[in-house]
Amino acid sequence: MRDTGPEAPSTDAAETVPPIDWLPSPTLLIDAQGDCLAASDSACELLSLDRKALLGEGWINTFRGADENIRWIASMAGLKGGSLSMDLAANTQLGRSFQLEFKPALNTKGLLFVCLSETTSERQALWATGHYKTLLDRIQTISNTGYWRYDVSTGSVLWSDRVFEIHGLEPDPSGVNIDTAIAAYHPDDRQRVRDCISHSLESGEAFEFDLRILRPDGSIRYVVSRGEVENADVPGAARLFGVFHDVTSEREEDLAKQVTQERLRMVVEASRDGLWDWDYGSDVIFMSERLKEILGVTETGNAFDADVVRAFIHPEHRKSFYSLIDRSFNTGNRCDGEVCFVRADGTDGWVQVKAVASFNSDGKPGRVVCAVGDITERRQAEEELRQARVDALEASEAKSKFVATVSHELRTPLNGIIGMLDLLTSANLNSDQQPLADIAVDSARGLLAILDDLLDLSKLGANRLELNPVEFRPYDLVQGVIHLFAPGAAQRDMGIFLDVDPQVPDAIVADKVRLRQILSNLIGNALKFTDAGTINVYLSMTEGTDNRAQLRCSIQDTGIGIDGDAQARLFEPYVQASGKTFEEFGGTGLGLAICKQLAERMGGKIGVESQPGMGSTFWFTIDFAESDDAVLDEHLEPAPTAVPMKFRGANVDAAPEPVPTLHESVNRPPSKLEAVPAPSADRDPSKPHLLIAEDNAVNQRVITAMVSRLGYTYDLVEDGAQAIEAVRGTTYDAVLMDVQMPNIDGVMATRLIREEERDTDRYVPIIAITAHAMRGTKQDYLAAGMTDFVPKPISVKALAVSLHKLCGSKPNDGVDEKSTALGSAGA
Repeated sequence: MRDTGPEAPSTDAAETVPPIDWLPSPTLLIDAQGDCLAASDSACELLSLDRKALLGEGWINTFRGADENIRWIASMAGLKGGSLSMDLAANTQLGRSFQLEFKPALNTKGLLFVCLSETTSERQALWATGHYKTLLDRIQTISNTGYWRYDVSTGSVLWSDRVFEIHGLEPDPSGVNIDTAIAAYHPDDRQRVRDCISHSLESGEAFEFDLRILRPDGSIRYVVSRGEVENADVPGAARLFGVFHDVTSEREEDLAKQVTQERLRMVVEASRDGLWDWDYGSDVIFMSERLKEILGVTETGNAFDADVVRAFIHPEHRKSFYSLIDRSFNTGNRCDGEVCFVRADGTDGWVQVKAVASFNSDGKPGRVVCAVGDITERRQAEEELRQARVDALEASEAKSKFVATVSHELRTPLNGIIGMLDLLTSANLNSDQQPLADIAVDSARGLLAILDDLLDLSKLGANRLELNPVEFRPYDLVQGVIHLFAPGAAQRDMGIFLDVDPQVPDAIVADKVRLRQILSNLIGNALKFTDAGTINVYLSMTEGTDNRAQLRCSIQDTGIGIDGDAQARLFEPYVQASGKTFEEFGGTGLGLAICKQLAERMGGKIGVESQPGMGSTFWFTIDFAESDDAVLDEHLEPAPTAVPMKFRGANVDAAPEPVPTLHESVNRPPSKLEAVPAPSADRDPSKPHLLIAEDNAVNQRVITAMVSRLGYTYDLVEDGAQAIEAVRGTTYDAVLMDVQMPNIDGVMATRLIREEERDTDRYVPIIAITAHAMRGTKQDYLAAGMTDFVPKPISVKALAVSLHKLCGSKPNDGVDEKSTALGSAGA
C-alpha cells in the first residue's frame, strides 16, 4: 500500500493493460496496489461516475469502509485460480450496495479484474425479512401471543418460539407432532381440543377455544387458541393456522377478584353490615340482603327504585344523610354518621352509615357506596346508660346536698360546743375540773375529725375537691407533722425518725394542706398500731409517668402488720384490717380511702408493704412543680443541712406546731365614711369595732366571747338585712358575716354592700363564716365580694389571724389556741 495519493499507471503497465471498455458486464481492472487502471463503460454507468473519477484511488472512495479490505485483496493478486468477493455499501449513494468479485487477469502481471454487481434489492429484501421477523417476535412477546401451523397430511405442528416459551419448552425449529402438542394440554381439555380440530376441518369454520397448558414443571398456563382452516377445498392439503394468546395474568387477576369478592362478601356477612350501592343520579339503588333485612324489606331481588329506598330514611334525617354524602364527595374520604330510619313496618331504628363517594372520569359525581350497620340496640343501650347517668348524677347531687346540709347542722352545734370548751379550758379550772374539760374537748375534736373525713370523702366522690398548689419546703412540712405526733410518741417511749434524700428539692409547688393531711393520717396510723419500736419517715424522689419526677414519702413502723387479704381492700371506704382491729383501736375506716383518692388527685399513687407481726410500710407519691428560686419567699428560712431528725422518749419537744408567720403584708383598704356616729356608751374607741351578723344564738355567744377575748368591740345583728342597715350607719373595722341567715343571706348581703360602696370611697372588710364546708369554697365567697373566710367550728387562732390581717391590730397575746378545727383550706 502506498502512503501517497493515486498516481497514473506506469508506462510498462499501460502497455500491458488490455482494453475493457467494451465489456458488457461492469468491470474494473486494478493493480497490486488497488489502483484502478481501466473501467468498462458498463461499470461507469452502474456506479453513475465517469471513467476519470474511477481511475487511481477514486473507485475505492466510492465504497464505504473499503480501503483496507480492497488493498489487502489487491495484494493477493498473485493467487492463481479462484476468486474473492465482498459486499460493500455505496459511500455517496445512500441505500445502494454492491458485490465486488476479484479475479486474476490472465496474461497480465499482477492485475485483477473487479466484477461489479448491484445487490441493493437483495440486501433490502434480506433486511426486510429480518426486520419483520424481529417485529413479529416483539408483537408476540408484547401480546403474549405465539403462532402455530398444523399440517394435517403429515401430522406435524410448527410452533413459533413464543409458543414453545408458553409451553415451558426450548424452541425446536422442526416443531412437534400433533400427539405431542395435544399431550401438553391439561387432561380435562384434550378431548375438547380434538373435537374442535375435527369440527373445523369438516366444516371449514374458524375456531376459538380456551384451554390450559400443563408445563413440565407442573405449572398451568391459561391460553386462548384462535385459528382458521387453509386449503380446505384441496383434498389432502388442508392445514390449520392459528395463534395462542397467553391469558394467564388476566385469569389470575380474575381469580383474585373472585377471591376478593368472596372475601368481601364474607366480611360483610361477618360484620352484619348491609350495602347500599348507588350509581349517582340514576333511578336504581342496589341493596344487599343484609340491608333488606335491616330495613324489613321482604321483596325479592336487590335492585330497587331510588325513591323507594330513600323513603326509608327518616324525614328529619334526610338532610344530614345527603350532607354526609356531599362531604364524602368534597373531601374524597369516607364519612361516617348515624341516621334514623323507618322500617317497612313503620317502626323507627338507627343505623351507622359509612359513605364513600367517587367521581367519573369526566369529573362528575359517579358512585356512592354505603356500609350500613344496625345500631338500634346500641342507641337504646346508650339512652338507657345516659338516663342512668342522669339518675346517678341526680342521686350524687342529692347525696352531696344531704351531706352539705348535715354538715351545716352538725357544725353549727359543734361550733358552740368547741368554742365554749375552748373558752372553758382557758378559764381558771381546778385540778378536778380541768381533766373533765380536756376529755370533753378531745371528744368534740374527735367528732369534728370524723365529720371532716365524711366531708372529704363526699367531696372526692363528687369530684368537688379543689387542689390549691402553693410554694413550700417539703422538709419543713414533714417536720411540722412529726412535731404534732411527738408528744404521743414520747409517752410510749417510741422514736420517730425523718430521713430526707438530698435529691429532694428545697422548695416545691403542690397542695400543702392535702399533703399534710395524707402525712398526718399515715403517721397517726403508724403510731396507733405500734406498741413499741420506731417509726421511720423517708422523703425521696422517684420517677412517675412520662418520666416526670415525683415526690415519694414512706412511713415505716414496727407495729402489728397486715395480712395479704386485708391489704387488697385496705384503701376502700369503711374497711379495716379486721373486726378485732376495730374493737381494739376503733376508727371509721375512712382515712386510708381518703389518702388514696387525694394521692391520685395529686397525680400519684399509694400502697402498702406489710407482713403480720413484722410491721408495715405505707408509701405514696405526688406530682409537684419546680419552685422558682428567684421568687422564693424571702421569709422562708434555708433548709437545715443536717437532714436526719429523730424524737425519742421524754426528751421529745412536745410543743405543738407554731402558728405560721404571715409572710405577705395584707393592707386593708382605708375606710373613709363621711359620717362617723358616736360610739355606744360601753364601747372603747381605742379598740377595733366589729359587726357580727349571726342568727344562731349559740354561735352568737361563741363568736362574741371570742372577739371579746381577742380585744375587739362589736355590734350584733341577726340577718343580712340588718347587716346592710348597720353598715350604712356605722363605720366598722370588719364584718363577721354568717353565710346562711334568714331574709337575706350573707352572700347576697355582701353583694348589696359592695354595690352601695361602688360609687363611694367606702370599703369594709367582710369575713365569711360558714358551716357549709362543701357547698361553697373560699374562692366562691371571695368572688362574691367577701374579703376572707373562716369555717365553722371557728378556730380562735384562725379568727385571730384573719382579724389581725384585716384590722391591723395585734391579737391578744394571752390567747391559747387548743382547737384542732381545720382552717380555711380545710373547708
